[in-house]
Amino acid sequence: MRGEKADRRKKLLRVLVVLVLIIVIAIAAIYTHLNNAFTVALMESLSTFEVTRVEYPSIQPDSIQLNITFTLKNPTDFPISIEAIIISLYIDEKHIIGVNLPLNENLPAGEDTFFYSIHDVTSNDVLSSIRSQTYTLRVEGEIVGSTSYLFVQTHVRKGLAFSNVVEGIP
Repeated sequence: MRGEKADRRKKLLRVLVVLVLIIVIAIAAIYTHLNNAFTVALMESLSTFEVTRVEYPSIQPDSIQLNITFTLKNPTDFPISIEAIIISLYIDEKHIIGVNLPLNENLPAGEDTFFYSIHDVTSNDVLSSIRSQTYTLRVEGEIVGSTSYLFVQTHVRKGLAFSNVVEGIP
C-alpha cells in the first residue's frame, strides 16, 4: 500500500514537472514570437524615415537658411517611441552639419510624425550647390526606436543612408 502511494506521488510529480516544462516552453515561444513580430514591424516603421520637404525661408548673398522636413510613418497597429535620430547631412557630398533630432517622440499607431531641422548654410561650396538647378541631399546616421506591449519590450537601432535630388535656387 505504501509502495503504491509512493509510486502515485512519483508519477504525479513527473506529470507536474512535464506540465510546468510545457507551460514554460509555451510562454517562451509566445514571447519570442511577439518580440520577433514587434522587431519586424518596428524596423518597417523606422525604414520610412525620409526627407519630405526642403525650403529656403531666408536667402542672403552670403547665407541661405535651409529648413528640412523629415517624415516617419507608423503603419503598425501599436504606438512606437523614437528615442534618438542622429544624422549627418551632406549637400553634393559636402558635409553641412550633424543633427540630433528631438528625442522620446511617441508615434501613435497608423499615423505620420514630422521632424524639422533648420540650418544656416554659409559655406561657399554648399551655397553654390544650393543655387544650382538641382543638388543631392544625402542623409546618413541612425534612428533608435522602441515599442512595448504587456511584458514584451523591443528596442531597434537602424542605420540610415539615403539621398534625394532636390530643386535648388537657380
